[in-house]
Amino acid sequence: MLSLENIFDERFYLQRNRDVAIAVEQGLQASGLAHYVSLGQFEGRRPSAAFDPVFYLAANPDVAIAAGQGLTTAIAHFVGAGQVEGRDPIVDFSTRAYLATYPDVAAVAAAGGPDPLTAYQHYVAAGRSEGRTPAGLPLGTPPEVTHPLDPLTLEEIGRAIAVIRASQPPETTVLFPEVSLREPPKLEVLGHQAGVPFSRQAFVIVLDRAANTTHEAVVDLNTNTLRSLDLVPGAQPLITVEEFDILDTVVRNDPQWQAAIAARGLNPDDIQVDGWAPGLLSDAEQASGARLLRALSYVKGNDRNFYGRPVEGLLVTVNLNTETVDNIIDRGPVPISDANAGYDATAIALRQPLAPLNLTQPDGPEYGIDGQQITWDNWRFRWSMQPREGLTLHQVEFREGDTWLPVLYRANLSEMAVPYGDPDPTWTYRNAFDVGEYGIGRLSSSMELGREVPDNATLLDAVFADDYGEAYDWPGSAAVYERPSGLLWQHYDYASGVTEARQGRELVLTSISTIGNYDYALDWVFHQDGILELEANLTGILLTKGTDAIAEPHDHSSHDHSHDHGSHDHSSHDHGSHDHGSPDPSGQTPSAISPYGTLVAPNLLAVNHQHFFNFRLDFDVAGQANIVKEMNVAPVPDRTTNPVGNAFVAPSRPLLTEMDAQRSLDWTQSRMWHIENPATTNGLGQPKSYGIMGGENSVPYPLPGSDTRESAGFTNHSLWVTPYDPSERYAAGEYPNQGPLGDGLPAWVADDEPVVNRDVVTWYTMGLTHIPRPEEWPIMTGHRMGFFLVPRGFSNENPTRAIAEPVLPAAGG
Repeated sequence: MLSLENIFDERFYLQRNRDVAIAVEQGLQASGLAHYVSLGQFEGRRPSAAFDPVFYLAANPDVAIAAGQGLTTAIAHFVGAGQVEGRDPIVDFSTRAYLATYPDVAAVAAAGGPDPLTAYQHYVAAGRSEGRTPAGLPLGTPPEVTHPLDPLTLEEIGRAIAVIRASQPPETTVLFPEVSLREPPKLEVLGHQAGVPFSRQAFVIVLDRAANTTHEAVVDLNTNTLRSLDLVPGAQPLITVEEFDILDTVVRNDPQWQAAIAARGLNPDDIQVDGWAPGLLSDAEQASGARLLRALSYVKGNDRNFYGRPVEGLLVTVNLNTETVDNIIDRGPVPISDANAGYDATAIALRQPLAPLNLTQPDGPEYGIDGQQITWDNWRFRWSMQPREGLTLHQVEFREGDTWLPVLYRANLSEMAVPYGDPDPTWTYRNAFDVGEYGIGRLSSSMELGREVPDNATLLDAVFADDYGEAYDWPGSAAVYERPSGLLWQHYDYASGVTEARQGRELVLTSISTIGNYDYALDWVFHQDGILELEANLTGILLTKGTDAIAEPHDHSSHDHSHDHGSHDHSSHDHGSHDHGSPDPSGQTPSAISPYGTLVAPNLLAVNHQHFFNFRLDFDVAGQANIVKEMNVAPVPDRTTNPVGNAFVAPSRPLLTEMDAQRSLDWTQSRMWHIENPATTNGLGQPKSYGIMGGENSVPYPLPGSDTRESAGFTNHSLWVTPYDPSERYAAGEYPNQGPLGDGLPAWVADDEPVVNRDVVTWYTMGLTHIPRPEEWPIMTGHRMGFFLVPRGFSNENPTRAIAEPVLPAAGG
């Protein structure tokens, strides 16, 4: 019998397709192969989901005919033609190389006879079932992979999942919350030369929900072997899409939830069940170790914004391992807003659009795209879309003359924490980690020209794997475009009466992700003067809470807490005592209805919250051995040297160890940090460096020592510095979903390693305190915030000095 091992998950497939199983046992008879081909299994995938058999057979009528008639022609077409939809057959095998090595097989395949089955038997027997080429050599790298940091391709994901499935018992059903490239060692990447083979490995998180176990797998894609499969005790990876479906079913079938909905006079069919990662856990939940998910209920209504109709005071916690309800908190009915919460043309009358404002580039864009590398002006960098952290920069370089100098090896969003500030027990758990609980990359939007990005953008596609390991293309996951940046520089010379001015341009690399009610656009903006800017644009829909109030009372001297209903049930959310009154009776609060939010519509309160972004910035400023220095501006206090009191200086000092390098912004000192290379200087003898210059920021308001604060320890400081360690990837730890408090950066810096003259990683945290406004309802206009990476001594002079003069329109034209 021909073995199908390592081609696809035959156990899973044959268990569900008994007719094929019988055919395989009989020697791949016609009926079995017909079913096999028609479902797309020659692409190395399970039936369903990613493969479209209708499209495939329509595009390949000879295969369609063969699939309907029998075995022979289908095998001949498969082996002889091979490159179906631009892929090698059976995912990872180079047909051309194989046929060149085995001319007897080539002759059989080309002739279509006398017995093409022999070609297929030779093909499998020569080593495919062991995951090798017939010659026993490592598998060839897919032709589209030309660099060690290129993301995994569709076929590489298929291979990795096939290898892992082959290692599992037949009855095991596992999910794959993350499938991504395991990046090669840094020195290997930096030493890469075009055309020289390089290692390829896949990193895969394997979740067995029924057994409540998480494994980390590493698959060697050069040899199609499983290098490691390690249990991670207690780890709960990203929430999968399937689990939101399970949540919906379990909640709707629960009698207590049904009774709570009925008590509010609502129809279960009119309810939208919305899932949240469990966030902060009670002691009992922590002790159980169960994989949990929380459910909120909303009335769907007649517009697209169900967030405007929360079923307040009702919280359901589901055990995903047993697929049962773990706990329900029901604090009694609260009025549901009936205000129009729609924001699209079906819900409101739109005003007349403004006249078109078009940006055209008749000669095309100035940037060049070569695979994952983008070159523009004096910038060169690689990019990728990671399933967890989203848009990522690699090997960012800035050109000085004819020399490309490294600035960053890798830069990416490491984690996001979004704590809400309401002590109600149905709200205290809400402390979202949008990167580590949901995966901001896989939730990226498929953008369209003229909608999310301007018409002159180039859309960039990504490849992801779904929860079942099926690889898929995600078009428009990122985009790149040029835009005017306004006045770059200008000066009017009084002596000559001449004005010199230059208009600037900048390059934007962007992606947008939607996590529940919030949408986040992250832009890496490359400026012509060497500045690299990160701009975050927060939009979407406010998270709202139901309330009795329909308007603010005129007298704000007291606070009406009539929105609190019933006793405070802390059975699953007891995190210490809470003062539910006004935090400061003598102070002013945004709302007389509640000190914890703002009334944005009748019966609707938007709750105060914060957003914290942490970025992992692996600087390699002109090389790997760098020093991080802090610069503080201060007046000169000595009147002997500063007689009129106007002098101030900007001294800097090196940050020596990890504990010493826990630093926070201080606007009173115009504080910023520089990453410099003491061994490389510019023409003025100054060490080449890049600075981190903060923009809008905030301190965390959850109390020190609280679970909220401890779970996101990276929010305690604006800057952290650690020695380079590829295993330290996420500021809140590898598994913040139900993870241990204090994980990530606070744990890593505890040993206080030195960080001077080393390959170091800087971690920058920026925060936004969001006190909602009625003008942000029912849809928020974007709130922009960010920071700048600024060259200081990296060049000898202004890099934009040589930019050409503008071509001005002719007089009278």
